[in-house]
Amino acid sequence: MQNILKNLGRLFGGGAPSGDDPDGLYYYVRCLRCGEVIQVRLNKNNDLSIEYGEKGEASDRLSAHKVIVGTRCYNRIEADFTFNRSRTLVDKQITGGTFTDASEYQSPSETPKSTGTTGSSGPEV
Repeated sequence: MQNILKNLGRLFGGGAPSGDDPDGLYYYVRCLRCGEVIQVRLNKNNDLSIEYGEKGEASDRLSAHKVIVGTRCYNRIEADFTFNRSRTLVDKQITGGTFTDASEYQSPSETPKSTGTTGSSGPEV
């Protein structure tokens, strides 16, 4: 019964970027327009797509594209992440914001904090 309540809490509460979320990869971005720090979660099993070469052969890279919108303004922040096959980050690019770290997100002087709204540009798998 406790697992059901825990899963419901995670479903409606968003989950935490700690050891409780083994599938989550967390990154933090700051909006260039309003300065809001937003937490971005990538699911390492569902959000990462295999990159293919010109002849259709699979490469050793995985990628994810996120469109992020915070709660303070409607500025679109677009982030691209590239990983190797072991899901280690190799490169990240951003427009409309800058990458920051968890300490900025958890800072008491930065309120309100946001988990933002994200979407991927491709079809859901």
